[in-house]
Amino acid sequence: MVSDGAGWCGQIAPDWVAPTAWQLDHFHGKQKITEAARDPERAARWWSWVAENNLDALGTSLRHCLTNGLIDPEAGRNLMGYFHRGAAALQTYLRLREAGHSPRWPPVDRG
Repeated sequence: MVSDGAGWCGQIAPDWVAPTAWQLDHFHGKQKITEAARDPERAARWWSWVAENNLDALGTSLRHCLTNGLIDPEAGRNLMGYFHRGAAALQTYLRLREAGHSPRWPPVDRG
């Protein structure tokens, strides 16, 4: 199941189809990064770290930006929470492919 990361989304799939693999929707992840970053270059750097599964670098940069007033505190905390909750689901399609599965809808880069 591809999800935008809303908290309730992870609960709906097991009610409908089992077993289910949950993939965090990259489009909405990029959208959240762009909104929080306030700077296109920063947003691109942050997304490259997410795509590389380097969430430590993202967290370090977010903390730096929050400490120095470069981003809105609420937006920064929301972004950290979004990726903290969805970290395991960022690369689900890769794990499925490596395990020999053929996901029908791999993430599409729309932005």
